[in-house]
Order: sequence, then structure tokens, then C-alpha cells
Amino acid sequence: MWWMFACTPPVEPAPTEVLSWKEESALVVAGLDEVRSLWTADQREAARVLAERVYTERWEPQLEVAVRKMEGPERALVLEYRFGTLMFVLKGNPTPAALAQHIAELQQIVREEGDKAARAFPPPGVAAAAPVDPDAPPSRPVEPKLLPAWEDAEGEAGGRETEP
Repeated sequence: MWWMFACTPPVEPAPTEVLSWKEESALVVAGLDEVRSLWTADQREAARVLAERVYTERWEPQLEVAVRKMEGPERALVLEYRFGTLMFVLKGNPTPAALAQHIAELQQIVREEGDKAARAFPPPGVAAAAPVDPDAPPSRPVEPKLLPAWEDAEGEAGGRETEP
């Protein structure tokens, strides 16, 4: 039976998703909303696990990297600390109002950082396009385009020039 597994071709990994910075931040915000909902529904352990996953699977691999590049490691450390305090709060027994306030503040920060990243970088996974200089000469000569040969109303045949 083991030979069946040895003969099967390897499975290709699925391509990673490419989202805009705002979509990435929206996923973090939605995850934090879900953490609050789970906590309110008295599913405390699920809320803790989801909070950790939101950080490790959404914030850290994409947005935290962008923050480090835009604002430096100190700002990234401050935001890492904010996520850490959320995890610490969830280990205690916060009131729903206190947790909601903590999450709302973190969500606002995430939205702001997503907006900054959207202005500073292309979407994750997309190579940056080279800036275009409007005053630069064309990379190849511009030739006038000719329409196909035709006979106009005066009976003259041939193409005519169009605007480039």
C-alpha cells in the first residue's frame, strides 16, 4: 500500500493570496471584532486563540513588516506591545466594555497603518512599478499610425495619418 504514496506526484502549493494593504488591515480589524464577539459569548479560550492567530497570521507577516519599513523598528515594537497587552488582557477577566475599548483602540491603529502602507507601497506580493518620468523621451520612436487603404469620397485611395 505504501507504494501508492511513493508514486503519486507531489501536490503543488496553492498560490498565496495577494490583498491590498487596506484589505489586510480590514482582515485584522474583522478578526479583532470576532475576538470581542467570542469573549462576549463566553468562549474565552477561542477568543484567546483567535487573537493570537490574528497577530501571527495576519498582522505580523504583512503589516508589521510594512510598519518596520515605513516608520522603523521602534514603531513596530510599540504596535507589537499593543497586541501583547491584548493577549495579557485576555488572560485576565476584563469586562466586555474594557475589552471593547482596548480592541477599538487597536483597530484604529491597524486601520491607520493600513492606510499609510497603501500610500507607501504596492500591494503585498506585487512588484513595484518603476516611476514614470513624464518629461523623459519615449523608449522607441513614435511612428504615425496609418489607417488601412481605402477610397475616400473624392476617389483618392490610400491611408491617412492619425494622431499618435
